[in-house]
Amino acid sequence: MTDEPNRDAIDAVHIGRMTAAKTEHESATGTFRGVYAQAERMGVNVPAAKKAMKLKAKGKLDKWLKEVRDTLGYLRLLGIRPEPSQVDFFEQDPSLIPLEEKAYDDGRREGWLQKGLPNPHDENSKVGRKWADGWRQGRKERELVMAMKPDDEDEADEEGEVDGIDNPFAEAAE
Repeated sequence: MTDEPNRDAIDAVHIGRMTAAKTEHESATGTFRGVYAQAERMGVNVPAAKKAMKLKAKGKLDKWLKEVRDTLGYLRLLGIRPEPSQVDFFEQDPSLIPLEEKAYDDGRREGWLQKGLPNPHDENSKVGRKWADGWRQGRKERELVMAMKPDDEDEADEEGEVDGIDNPFAEAAE
């Protein structure tokens, strides 16, 4: 007898791993579809949210903003002038926002996203207390959102879409 596994052992172990991965993938795909469908039913602009998540993950915000700015310039060259309200969507320069207000907003966002990050400020400082207040407020708001129930149920169609949202895992599952 040799110390190396035979072909059947190698095949069986890998088939078992592949089966477990497929089961886990199918479960994650169902969760993915359900979360996106519920977000869309609750009024979230899912394509915009997906774009924002992709920009954050890849760190390409500057490139995208330049593309948007250039697109607006090209529209102007083509004689299309968006209304000021259509292009007045850029937020105030963060360096102009008071530190306490920014800390509160940052803490609130962390609470919404359910991040377990520690307070980045001295907890005994005014800024640290504002961050903590924002975090607590964000957690309360998150709990309210998570308790909301959409009006209709998930229904997937034959193409693996839920309410018109493409399932990026559909091809991999086949």
